[in-house]
Parts: sequence; C-alpha cells; structure tokens
Amino acid sequence: MTIQWTPELVDAIETAIATGANIVDICGKGKIFPHGEAAFWVHMQKDQEFQSRIARAMETRSDRDIENCRRIAMGAKGDAWQLAQLQIRTLQWEAGKRRPNKYSEKRQLEHSGRMTLEQLVCGDSDEEPTQE
Repeated sequence: MTIQWTPELVDAIETAIATGANIVDICGKGKIFPHGEAAFWVHMQKDQEFQSRIARAMETRSDRDIENCRRIAMGAKGDAWQLAQLQIRTLQWEAGKRRPNKYSEKRQLEHSGRMTLEQLVCGDSDEEPTQE
C-alpha cells in the first residue's frame, strides 16, 4: 500500500508535534498517521523537506515545553512538588537534547595561569615558562 503524503497530512503531523505530541502518540491505527511508526521513520529518512519540517516542529515543542515548566512549578501544591520537579527536569532535559544551543546546560572552560607561545603552538610542555 502506498502512503499518500498529502500537504494536509504533513501539516497535521507537524502541528501535533509542535503542540506537544510525540511521534509514538501520532502513529498507529486511528491516529493522525495511521500507517505506523516504522513508515513514519522511513519517510523521514527519504524526504529532506519532511525531515526539516519535523525538526522545526520539535524545536517549537521545546520552546513550548520550557514555557510549560513555569505552569507546572506554579501549580505544584503540597506533596506534589516532587512530581512537578520530575516533570520539569524531564522537559528541560528533552529540550536540551532537541535544542542544545538554546536549552542545554552550558559548560565553560576557564584557564588560569600562563602559557608560553611555544606551549600554545607546539602543545604541552613539561617545562615551566621562563620569566623574562
């Protein structure tokens, strides 16, 4: 059976992902994409435009998920704070994986001390830099 990748189908998939659905949720009998998850992934590998649209939808979902973190935190009541914390950390982790330049924890390398030009150009040296 040939799958008809109509503009309407692709738009519906893109919208569902951008608004929070994951691919497992939208694939299968009675769902937006009734042909199954395997067919979705095969098409994703074959069609660059589709791949780009899904990637953009996932970026949008990351922004949405981060916005939802505040709602979850503010809505946590009583003993539910641990569940809220887990939900927030999960959303933050996923967003960091989907959009690492925007949402991952940045690690900054800082060097203290001095290096000679020779050490920079030639690599590490066991010798201490000389003071002139």
